Amino acid sequence: MNAPLPEGPATAPPDLDSALHVLPVGERLGVWRIVEDIQVCASGHWYRGEHSMAPEQQVAVLVYEQAADAALVLLRFAEEQPGLQSLRHLDISLPQDSGLTADGLPYVVLRWMDGQPLLPAASELPLRKRLELVCDLCDLLEVLHEHGQVLRELDPGTLWLSPQQRLRLMGQGLAPMLASEGVGDFGYSSAAIPLLAPEQLDGQPAHLASEAYAVGMLMCLLVNGRLPGSDSLVVGHLGAPVHSLAAWVSLSLGERQALDAMLSKSTAASMMDRYTTARALADDIRAWLAGEVPSPLPPTPTLSMPRIKPSRKAAPPPRPAWRQWLLPGIVVGAVGVLGLALWAFSQMHR
Repeated sequence: MNAPLPEGPATAPPDLDSALHVLPVGERLGVWRIVEDIQVCASGHWYRGEHSMAPEQQVAVLVYEQAADAALVLLRFAEEQPGLQSLRHLDISLPQDSGLTADGLPYVVLRWMDGQPLLPAASELPLRKRLELVCDLCDLLEVLHEHGQVLRELDPGTLWLSPQQRLRLMGQGLAPMLASEGVGDFGYSSAAIPLLAPEQLDGQPAHLASEAYAVGMLMCLLVNGRLPGSDSLVVGHLGAPVHSLAAWVSLSLGERQALDAMLSKSTAASMMDRYTTARALADDIRAWLAGEVPSPLPPTPTLSMPRIKPSRKAAPPPRPAWRQWLLPGIVVGAVGVLGLALWAFSQMHR
């Protein structure tokens, strides 16, 4: 049995059973040329490419498999660029170009970073390492916050795993912090919709708590291989099952309860019950990894000490029959001695 999941809105992973059109090596996408087929993901298909006039300029190309994402990808590319020109980070890659394939599928081009898509590679990692990757993402979001950006949507397909097993973000789905518009004209990419906070589905703009919700949903995916409310093993669907059962049963009662509390708090439908920031979630994860009980679950005796049923004391053995007459005998004897002494005293004074 997998670890229990917090209740949440029913979600379903994208349909990946349909035949995908694979671009052949050498295919031209504007000035770019496909040189390697990397991997299919929930969003579409990743390729490694190069500039046709400068082969040393390596890029990552994500071809979306949903034609409905076309306008979103193209318009968002023009929207996101102005506020991110100064961002330079080893583990964050930003879009450089976008367009449509010959079949009309949208694609986006990003700076190449060594590694591979996070899913399903994470399914083979230990549970603790998967949780560390969630913390990596929270750290990268802090960098984006410093540049005035918030994660508007989290597409799991845009997360990569470096050769050093660090999480890398193919930065898409960003928005200026404190933006006033809601869903807007661009909408959300198909693969990100299952991870959207309830208030975003109601038309509210992205904010730090909705960002924390998306990270919490990713955490559920990495811990359990599925999203809350979904019966489909998303990670398993992409290659190999998540080894959640063995990892879960190896935890102590306190560790399981604390981890489940974090999952529940991070994906709470109400913002009042949710982490206010992804940073707060990362702090609790790191406390859990260090063996502490994080804030969602206050320490109680039931977490650290097993409940022991009080043992019944054995009935005392019955006292010997002669002991019940001992005290009355002593009293009678004392009275007799006292009477004899008084009689003797009276005889002496006659």
